Amino acid sequence: MTAKRIMIVEDEVVIAMDLRYHLEAFGYDVVATAVSGAQALERAEASEPDLVMMDIMIKGPFDGIATAEMLQETRRVPVVFLSANSDESTVRRARAAGAYGYLIKPFRPDEVRATIEVALVKAQMETQLRRSEQWFAKTLHCISDGVVATDPEGMVRFLNPVAERLTGWSHAHACGRPVSEVVCTVDEASRQPVDNPIVAALVARELVQSRDTSLLLARTGGEVPVDEGAAPIVDDENQLLGAVLVFRDISRRREAERALRESEERFHSAFDHAAVGIALVAMDGRVLQNNRSVAQLLGYGESELAGVNLWRLSQPEDLDAELGSLRALVNDEIPAFQMEKRFLRRDGAPVWTLLSVSLVREPDGSPLYCIVQTQDIGARKSAEQRLAQMARQDLLTGLANRAHLIDMAGHALALARRRDDSLGLLFIDLDGFKAINDTLGHKGGDHMLVVTAKRLRACVRDSDIVARWGGDEFVVVTPSASSDESLARVAANILEELSKPVEFAGEESRVTGSIGVAVFPRDGTQVANLVVSADNAMYQAKEMGKNQVCFAGRESAPALLQQTRLESQLRLAVDHGELRLHYQPVVHRGRIDSVEALVRWQHPQQGLLPPGDFIPLAEKSGLILPIGAWVLKTACAQARLWRDGPMPRLRMAVNISARQIRAPAFLSSIVDALAIARLEPEALELELTESWLMSNFDHSVKMLDGLVSMGVQVTVDDFGTGYSSLAYLKRLRLNRLKIDRSFLAGVPGDPQGEAIVRAIISLARELGLEVVAEGVETESQQRFMLDLGDLFLQGYRLYRPIAPEVLDQLFAGPASSASAGDIL
Repeated sequence: MTAKRIMIVEDEVVIAMDLRYHLEAFGYDVVATAVSGAQALERAEASEPDLVMMDIMIKGPFDGIATAEMLQETRRVPVVFLSANSDESTVRRARAAGAYGYLIKPFRPDEVRATIEVALVKAQMETQLRRSEQWFAKTLHCISDGVVATDPEGMVRFLNPVAERLTGWSHAHACGRPVSEVVCTVDEASRQPVDNPIVAALVARELVQSRDTSLLLARTGGEVPVDEGAAPIVDDENQLLGAVLVFRDISRRREAERALRESEERFHSAFDHAAVGIALVAMDGRVLQNNRSVAQLLGYGESELAGVNLWRLSQPEDLDAELGSLRALVNDEIPAFQMEKRFLRRDGAPVWTLLSVSLVREPDGSPLYCIVQTQDIGARKSAEQRLAQMARQDLLTGLANRAHLIDMAGHALALARRRDDSLGLLFIDLDGFKAINDTLGHKGGDHMLVVTAKRLRACVRDSDIVARWGGDEFVVVTPSASSDESLARVAANILEELSKPVEFAGEESRVTGSIGVAVFPRDGTQVANLVVSADNAMYQAKEMGKNQVCFAGRESAPALLQQTRLESQLRLAVDHGELRLHYQPVVHRGRIDSVEALVRWQHPQQGLLPPGDFIPLAEKSGLILPIGAWVLKTACAQARLWRDGPMPRLRMAVNISARQIRAPAFLSSIVDALAIARLEPEALELELTESWLMSNFDHSVKMLDGLVSMGVQVTVDDFGTGYSSLAYLKRLRLNRLKIDRSFLAGVPGDPQGEAIVRAIISLARELGLEVVAEGVETESQQRFMLDLGDLFLQGYRLYRPIAPEVLDQLFAGPASSASAGDIL
C-alpha cells in the first residue's frame, strides 16, 4: 500500500522535526514542510499531500486557519490543526474552516497517529459519498422522464428538472406538499380526477402502472398527456421509506391527435393578443412570427419585426450570458431558461425585459425554433436603482455617503495592503459654514455644500474617492499616495478652490477649509483608525488658525491630550451620576404615543452637554457599554413610573449602539433591565440603526428573533442611510421604521425629497411596519407628513427633548395629550 503523503506546516523547527520523526516512524511519507501560510499554499500545490498538519500560529500575514481556508478553495485536502491554545473562538474558527482534527500541544505520538487515521478515513468516506451523490444527482438530472419521490406519508421530497417543468412546481415549493397536489392528473375523456399511482404503491407496496390516457394538470394551467407508474422504496429490512413516481410526457406520441383538435384560430388569437410579448424565433435568430406586444416593446410595427435578428437587438453586455443559455438549451442541458436582460429598441434606447425562452424540437430531437416571451420590467428596475442610489449616495451633493465611503475605502485599503502601497485620507471641515447658514438660510448653506462637492471632485483624480461625511465635513481618499508632499499639494489645491467666492441670491460668500491628513499604514491600518487620525489632525489645523493643513502625528498631541482628559472625565461622569436622561415624545393622532430616551451629560464645568459632544468618544473608548446599560435601566424604571401613573400605555424607546448589540450578553441585559423595572416587554422599544442591521445581517436576524420572541418592539432608526434591500427587510422581524431626519430637511418644496419620503412610507406599509418621521421642525413639514396618512411624528415642531420632571407636569394635564408646540 502506498504511504499517505503528509505536509507539515509548523514554524517551530524543533516541533516540526519531532513531528516529522514520528510521522515517518508510523510509515507516513512527509512530502513537504512549511513555516508560513504563503509557503504552505505553494508547497501544497507542488507536493499534493493527502493530509496537512497545520499549526494555527505560523509566520506571515495570515494564520493557519486562514491558510486552511485558502487551501480548501484550490484543493480538497483534510487539515488537522495543531495549537497550544484551545479557547472557544479559536476552536470555532477551526471548525468553520473544516477541521478534520484538533491537537493540543504537547501531544502524544499515539494521539497524533489516531487523529491522522481518523481524518484520512473521514476524508475518504466524504470523497466516496460526494462522488455517489454527484452520480445520483447527475443521473436524475439527465433522465428524460419526470421523477417525483415521496416519504411514507405521500409528501413530496424530490422533483427532478423534468418533473419541475412538466408540473410547473419548483423543487423548493413542492417539497412538503401532498403528491396529489403537485402531480394532479385527470382522465382525458371524463375529466375526472385519477388516483395517483404513488398512493396505491405506498399501500400495496408493489409496482403500480397507470393508464396512458391521463392528463397532467400543470400548476401553470397547462395539460400534458402522461404515462405514469409508481413503485415503493424499501430498505434492506423491508421498511417502507417512501415511493417514487416516474411519468413521461407522451405529447409527441399524441401530436397528430392534438393537432386535429386544436383550432388554428384560437392559437392565433391567444398569440396575437397576449399581454406579454411572444415571438417564434428561428435558430439563427430571425423572428418568424411575433405578436403586437413584443413589437411595441421593441419600437417596431407589428409587421416590421418579422425577419429581424432578435439576438442582434440585445444590449452587447448581456449577449454572452444569453447565448450561453441558448447553447445549453440546444444541447438539452436545461429545459428552458429565464433571465433579466436589456434589448435595444429601434431608436437605440435600452429597455429592461424579463426574457423566457423554450425550445421546440423536431420529432428526431433536432432544434426547430424558440418560443420567446418578453415582459417589460423597466419600472421595477428603475425603482431598484433609485433605492440602491439612496443607500450609497448623499442626496444633496451626489457624493458617496458615509456608509458607501467606508465600504469603498475598505476595498482601497485592502488593495493597498496587498500591493504594499500607501494610501492617504483627507478629512475636510468647512470654516465659517455656520455663518453661511445663519445669513443665507438652509438653501444658501445647501448651495455652498453642493459647490464644495463639485470643487472637491475637480481637485482630485478619477480614481480618488470623495464623500460627504456629514454636515459640512468631507473625506477624500487617495490610493497610491506617493509621499506626504504629494498629499500636501492635493490639500493645498483643495484649500485654494474652497476659498474662492460662491454666488447665491446675488451675493458672494466665502468659506475656507481645515484639513487633517492621515496616511496608511503609518497613521492607521483600518478605515476607522485613519478617519480618527485625520479627524484629530483636522482639529489641530483649526487650532492653528483654520484654512490650514495638518498631518496626523506628533503635531496633534495637544488635541489627543484634550481627548484623553475628556475621556477620563466621562468615565468619572458614569461613576458620579452626572448623566441625565431627557425624553422626546413621539406623537400619533395628536396624542403622545411614546417617548425616546436621550442621554445628556451634566458636566461640572461646561454645563449640560448634548450627546454629540461625548457619545462619539464613548463609542471609541468602550464607555458606551456602561453608559448604554445605565440608559436602558433608567429608561425602563422611568417608563414603569409613568405607566403606573398617568400614561398606562406609554412606550419607551431606547437607542442601542453597535457595541451593545455585539456584546454576548446583550439579550440577557434586556431581560434583566425589564425584570428590575418590572416593565412589560411590549412597553420597551429598541432603536437600531439601519446601517448596523445590514452590515451584520445574519446576526441581526438571530438577535431580532430573540427580541421579538421576548415581546420587545424593534425600530429601524435612520432609515434610508444604509444598504437595505426589499429582500433583506422582509426577513427582519421589525415593528417600526424611522425615516431619517435628513430626508425631511427639504420638504415640502423639494420634489426629490418628497418622492423619497413617500417611497419609504409606501415600502413600510407594504411590509406592515409603522412609520415614525423624525426631524419634524416646521408647521409645513408637519402638515406635509400628516397629509401622507397615519404616521407617528417626532421633532422640535412638536416637542423638544424634555426633562422627566417637566414631562410629569405635561402628563398630569388634561387627557395627557398636550397639543404640538406646548413645550418647545
